Amino acid sequence: MLVAAAAALAGGCGGGVQPPTAVTLATACDADNAGRHVVVDGYLRFPDRLRISRTTQIAMFSALGGAGDRQRVEFTIGDEPNQLERPALQYTPTSLRVRAANGVEVTINDRVRVTAKVAHDGSGCLLRTPQVEVLPRAS
Repeated sequence: MLVAAAAALAGGCGGGVQPPTAVTLATACDADNAGRHVVVDGYLRFPDRLRISRTTQIAMFSALGGAGDRQRVEFTIGDEPNQLERPALQYTPTSLRVRAANGVEVTINDRVRVTAKVAHDGSGCLLRTPQVEVLPRAS
């Protein structure tokens, strides 16, 4: 009996954590994704204005140069993996420095894959607790 109970718990019984779902930036905030972890590909970029505390939100675009679909991504400020380095007061687009999960520095020209939780705040949908991976450059 104990073995059956342990097997049921180990098997998940439908209550386990679901793997992240690959989506596009355009569909990341669909109602079905609320509270779930999603995987999106794109390019990170500073918005026109930043509010920095322990965290800040930057933009992720589906195309290079701030083009295509857009979504907000919330990063912790710091110099550890999956964090945004604190920008200077007079930052420029090229000032962006994010550390990928493996410690590699990400810039605005790097295509990245972000795994994050879909959440909502007073301004709408955003992606929280991002895990960042740099994707190979297209040939």
